[in-house]
Amino acid sequence: MTEAPRVLYEQSGAVVTLTLNRPDELNAFSEPAMIEAFLAALARIKTDGTARAVVLTGAGKAFSAGGNVKHMRDKPICSQARLPTLNAPMPTAFIRCRWR
Repeated sequence: MTEAPRVLYEQSGAVVTLTLNRPDELNAFSEPAMIEAFLAALARIKTDGTARAVVLTGAGKAFSAGGNVKHMRDKPICSQARLPTLNAPMPTAFIRCRWR
């Protein structure tokens, strides 16, 4: 059985809607597959170049619960992920750390 995409990508004209698609986990944003899917969607928006607005939403009853503590419990204290350059004044990297 194939797994549902972590982030759904829909475009209508110049508007792209990204839907975090893990309603069973309240769209927690800490597992690598979710982060990679989100970054891939951002890269797709940049590459396409026709989007003028992005709507970010979540499937199910929650937008996003934030980080999944069960997932972070077994991971290193801090890790770094690179963000794609979007030609906007924003950081090009972020560091996420879990609390002890």
